[in-house]
Formats: sequence, C-alpha cells, structure tokens
Amino acid sequence: MRPARIAWLPSAAILMALISGCGGSSDYDERVAYLREVGLRGIEVNNLLSEQNTQVTEEECRTASVALNDDSPIVLDIAGRNAEQVDSFKRLVDDTFIEACVSGRI
Repeated sequence: MRPARIAWLPSAAILMALISGCGGSSDYDERVAYLREVGLRGIEVNNLLSEQNTQVTEEECRTASVALNDDSPIVLDIAGRNAEQVDSFKRLVDDTFIEACVSGRI
C-alpha cells in the first residue's frame, strides 16, 4: 500500500466514529458497508474510463462521483443530524469514491 492510502484509512475510521455518535453500531456498520460499495463503484468507473481510453483524472472521477453518489440513501438518512456531520460524511463518500476511481483500488 502507498503511504498516502494508509494515512487516510485511520482518518476515515475516526471520522466514521464521530459521525456515528450515539446512533448505534448498526448505523456505523451500514455506513462502512456503504463506503466500501462507493469504493467498488469508483473502481468500476476507473475500469469503464480505461476501456474507453479516457485518461482517469481526479476531475473525471469527481464528476462521476457527483452523478453517482449525490442522492445516496445513507447520506439522506443522516440528514436529521447536524449539517457538519452530514457534510463530513458527504466529503468522506466523495474522497472514497475519487481515491478508488483514480487508483483503481480500494
């Protein structure tokens, strides 16, 4: 693993713990599973762009993230929490997708 990839994993875990708050472990488990799904979706987009001989850039992946992850049920489900928690989770979803999309790996 690259050092940068290793560095964001603990940060993601800490952020998830903060976001989950008192919501219980099922909320946490659902969010972790969703982040994994988002990462796999990012890899899928990487493969599609590569098959089309399109350069896989952060900009291309960010555009795809907006199109594919903007209405996620998990993000909408935490909408009852404060705006900072929602924004933090949305950023985590975007970062996870973009990292997987650009690198082709989780």
